Amino acid sequence: MTIRRLEEILELFVSWEEKLSKFYAAVYGRLKNDRSRKVMELLKTEQEKALRVFKEMDLTKYKNTEFIKNPPDWNREEIIPRDGIAADSSPEDIFDLILNCEEKLEKHYTHVRDILAYQNDRELLDVLIQFKLNQIKSIRRYRDDYELAI
Repeated sequence: MTIRRLEEILELFVSWEEKLSKFYAAVYGRLKNDRSRKVMELLKTEQEKALRVFKEMDLTKYKNTEFIKNPPDWNREEIIPRDGIAADSSPEDIFDLILNCEEKLEKHYTHVRDILAYQNDRELLDVLIQFKLNQIKSIRRYRDDYELAI
């Protein structure tokens, strides 16, 4: 049986957001298509804003608030893609891969919220989920009309 503190899980969420930001930076340097580079630059800027929000959370408030029994083994799942975007990837390919990643993150946040017992903890996860859903909505909007977004 595995038991994790909510603080540990929130730290994991922050690390995923940091990895996603680093992923954007790494991929941007490899892209050859100018339109794809502009799309990645736009997404990278949006991710940096999101990362600031996550880093501003005071995780110490959640140090001993709640313990989660048998959380999923997220270390085994590939949340942040290592590959998937080639140097010649199209803007559509980039949007699809990033949306997939963001939707996975939102599902994990929702899973944790659903198993929390304390209302204050659930409210924090509700805020994070809403924030993630807004990110997903923005990315979809950019994808649907990326000619105007770049």
